[in-house]
Amino acid sequence: MRADEDVNQNEINLEELSADSIETLIENNLGLKADERLSNYIQSRTEGNPFYTEQFCLYLRENNLIQEDGEFFQMTREPADIPVGINMIVIARIDRLSAELKETVQVASVLGREFEVHVLKELIDLLCQAELKKHHVLQNVEIDPIVIRVAEEKVWSNLAELRYIFSHALLRDAAYEMQLKARLRSLHKLAADTVAKIFSDKEEKLSEIAYHYEKAEDWEHAQKYYTKSGLYFKESLKYDEASFVLRKALWICESKFSCEHLTVANSFSNLASLYHAQGLYEKAEPLYERALEIYKSVYGIKHPEVATGQSNLATLYHHQGVYDKAEQLHETAFQIRKDLFGNQDLYVASSMNMLANVYKDQGHYTKAKPLFESALEMRKNILGDKHPDVANSLNDLAVLFRDQGLYDKAKPLFESALEMRKNIFGDKHPDVAISLNNLAVLFKDQGLFDKAELLNESALEISVLVFGNQHPFIADYINNLAQLYHTQGLYDKAEPLYLKALEIQKRTVGSQHSSFSNSLSNIAEIYREKGHFSKAEPLMKSALKIKRKVLGPDHPYLARSLNDLGLLYYNQGLNNKAEPLLKESLSLSERTLGKDHPSVATSLQNLAFLYCRKRNFVKAEPLLERALKIDEETHGKNHPYVAYDLNGLAQLYYEQGRINDAESLFIRCIGIMKSSIPDHHHLAVIFDAYAKLLEETNLCMVFLSSAPPALDLQRMIVIFHEC
Repeated sequence: MRADEDVNQNEINLEELSADSIETLIENNLGLKADERLSNYIQSRTEGNPFYTEQFCLYLRENNLIQEDGEFFQMTREPADIPVGINMIVIARIDRLSAELKETVQVASVLGREFEVHVLKELIDLLCQAELKKHHVLQNVEIDPIVIRVAEEKVWSNLAELRYIFSHALLRDAAYEMQLKARLRSLHKLAADTVAKIFSDKEEKLSEIAYHYEKAEDWEHAQKYYTKSGLYFKESLKYDEASFVLRKALWICESKFSCEHLTVANSFSNLASLYHAQGLYEKAEPLYERALEIYKSVYGIKHPEVATGQSNLATLYHHQGVYDKAEQLHETAFQIRKDLFGNQDLYVASSMNMLANVYKDQGHYTKAKPLFESALEMRKNILGDKHPDVANSLNDLAVLFRDQGLYDKAKPLFESALEMRKNIFGDKHPDVAISLNNLAVLFKDQGLFDKAELLNESALEISVLVFGNQHPFIADYINNLAQLYHTQGLYDKAEPLYLKALEIQKRTVGSQHSSFSNSLSNIAEIYREKGHFSKAEPLMKSALKIKRKVLGPDHPYLARSLNDLGLLYYNQGLNNKAEPLLKESLSLSERTLGKDHPSVATSLQNLAFLYCRKRNFVKAEPLLERALKIDEETHGKNHPYVAYDLNGLAQLYYEQGRINDAESLFIRCIGIMKSSIPDHHHLAVIFDAYAKLLEETNLCMVFLSSAPPALDLQRMIVIFHEC
């Protein structure tokens, strides 16, 4: 038997069975044992290949080459023309089927190893319509009985109600590959149309439809459905599947369409967006850039698509911490949209909001505020007061106020956004969870931990209900709850939650993602604070390594990891190891964020504390004074961060013996804390530091009368008696 040159061919290899196993397999397939001559013949021909043995036995019986003789099967004659090789045996078995059965098997093979009967029937119906003039062999034939008869021939078997599976992948492949390529292209086109018609509302079927169009060489439809499928998989967080189909779509675009084709640009952008979502910034950047080049080439510089391409690339730079490039591109996109659409347009509002977020993250709050407010007003004018985009603007403005320590301004905005989202979406929506979480962070910053905990738990509950237990968002909310416990020093509650979040991130976004590195840092911080330095160090180093790889060497997030490792060495008294890391953290923050960013103030503080330990007050004092100035200018003079700066500087003065200077700063510090976050545990810590100073004065009773309940009772008794 010779295969047609236009038929696909495939070589099969399977593991060899033992002689005893082969005899058992022969008996199972024939219903009786084979006599010695037949058994040896089968084993010599099939060489112990299990599937070959099965198909060879069926071939012998179907062609009357064996017969029953008492308790055994034996050969009726010495066969001279048995096909050679498993492929030929399988093809011969399919060839001997009746015309109706053979055609049904071949058509079904196009649908894959598994198929549903109603899909097969619809496909055959379309095939018969297409070949109406030829009077197709299955024209007006009932398909259900044929499917059952094929099952009796052991070609396939029932998998579930009205769903079948070929008995072996090799059977399906043989039925498929014995058909001419031109016929297969036609069948795949009909299969694509069939699946698209039956499953028009099933997004999970999009990739299957795309596959059939690709096999049909209908490139336009294949690209379209691969793209739709990729976007669906991306939204479903099935990143591996999304990557596969979006790369397929891009391959079709690049190989079948012009390089300047807009579909090519859109494919670059879609794949870039996926990589962006995965944190694969180095892969995303060149794709966004190529998409933008095509948009400019096709449309010119001033076009909405060009502005969108610029915004996409700007957002990537924002996430990479390359703020100068992000700012420039967002400003350009904003200007294009403003020139094209005027001052009252949703795209203009979106550009303003994105640009404002870049300013906010750089600590340029005075630049960010008017843009957030204008975007909010614009959205209200266009969309009305009750719209999701309006809620988003309220939320963004509230975050700005919260970062500035303007809690009284932030709280009503967060609450308005929450109420609006509940009214629009109901109580169990992801946006509602976001609002609950943001309000929880506000309460945490204010030291209102009980309120924050209830909101964190509600946000987590909603997210699990919506997304299930294994989703990056779930890891984020678990991390937030853990940080709440961490802030309170409740390490036994925080640590298992951090570990749980880390495990979810490992399964969903992978171990080379910036979110994963943040979780490593969180766990390491707990170990550091508990004094488990040997456990903390490898985690901190891993987090630093991941961030360098994923974010590059000049991302501001690296500063945190450098700072964490520096503090770890500081806590161990390894000043010579700590100092270069703290200096590098400060330098990186200044270089990437600017010298007046709030994060720079944190780095200044930590380096100053190191110098204090080394009794190098001359170096420490200007650093603490600069940190205080940054926080006062950024957050205002009554922010808790300012209180922390005052506390650090006061303790420096105390160490220098400048008691009066230290006392005035302690008093101002405590006043800020009592007015802004009176229930925060840090207030008790600062009172305790102030107590050390007062022990050397005659003001103990005044101090004790104003001390908060959180101050340790034993500490108060000691101070009282020493007075």
